[in-house]
Amino acid sequence: MKFQVSITKPVVGDIWERLSDVLEYWQNIKKDEALPSWHRLSFNIADLNPQAIPYVAAFDVLESGFRIRFFGTQRVWLQGRDYTGCLLSDYKPEMIALKIDEELKMVLQSKEPMLVTTKRTDPDSDEILTYEFLYLPLAKNGEDIDIIFTLGLNERDLKTLHKEYDQARRQDGWEPYF
Repeated sequence: MKFQVSITKPVVGDIWERLSDVLEYWQNIKKDEALPSWHRLSFNIADLNPQAIPYVAAFDVLESGFRIRFFGTQRVWLQGRDYTGCLLSDYKPEMIALKIDEELKMVLQSKEPMLVTTKRTDPDSDEILTYEFLYLPLAKNGEDIDIIFTLGLNERDLKTLHKEYDQARRQDGWEPYF
């Protein structure tokens, strides 16, 4: 499996709307250059749109690597396994674990949000798939990153979300936030 990867600093409004909403939430709770905290609930997953939560993963920063603190249900479905509580080194396929490890280390070094855009060819259809992953650093003390929050979507996810939203609107008159 070959990837084409680009890494940029995300800007609200310049990335997919669903990612932009979460980045804007992170920026709004960031105070005086201190990083938001999962522990103090300044960054609270319950404040996010419920439609985003299945696509979320959060990683605890350990001295020797990363532990998956939270693995959303859509991630479980995509991977065929719930990795919540597992070390990143247990993640399969190993090639993806190594890619994630490298990206998490980049966030640790920069202490800034990061957008990773990955393109790969679907082996079943030869379609080029684009994935965007937003990485957000969190710190209990506002400075030393102890959790990295991620939200990842691909174009198929977006199409599915739009279809679900359209169906929900027709059935219930519900207006989605995201």
